[in-house]
Amino acid sequence: MASFGQVLVVVHELRYLFDIFIFSASSDETVQILEQPQDPSSKPAPPITHPVAVRAILPLPLTDLAEPYIITGAGDIIRIYDVSNPDEPELIGEIDAHWHDVTALRIWVRKTTGDDGKTRVEPWIISASLDATIRKWRLQGLAYSHCLLKDTLWLSNNQTF
Repeated sequence: MASFGQVLVVVHELRYLFDIFIFSASSDETVQILEQPQDPSSKPAPPITHPVAVRAILPLPLTDLAEPYIITGAGDIIRIYDVSNPDEPELIGEIDAHWHDVTALRIWVRKTTGDDGKTRVEPWIISASLDATIRKWRLQGLAYSHCLLKDTLWLSNNQTF
C-alpha cells in the first residue's frame, strides 16, 4: 500500500517490461503507465481513469502479441484501451463481463491446425472474478462486443485446479 497525503492507495497489480515500462492498476481508479528511467524534462503519461477501483490489468505490449493495447478489469467490466500514444489512451471496447469484480486477466493463445496444414493462432483473454467464474473472451471480440464469444467455467468450493 502507498500513502499519498491523507489518501491510501492500494496497488492491485503491477507489471513491468525490462525495467523500461511499469504498468499499475490501483484502488484510486486509475491505470498508470510509467516509463523508466523517467526523463526529468518530460511529464509522465496521464493516468487512465475508471469509475471504480482497477483490480486487474493485462498490458498486451508485455505479451508475445506485442500489441499496443491494455486490458483492464474494474468492477465487473473489462475494458480495452489503445495505448499506441500513451499520452492519449483511447477506449476501444468494453464488456459487462462478470456479476462481481474482475480479479485477474491473462492471455491464452489457442493454436489450431487447419485441413490445409497451416497453423492458426487465436488470442483469448481469460478473466477470473469474485463471482466464482473463469471466463474466456476472444481478443478480437473485446474490441467489437457485438461479435463477442464467451465461455464460462463455474467454480465451487470443492474444485481445485
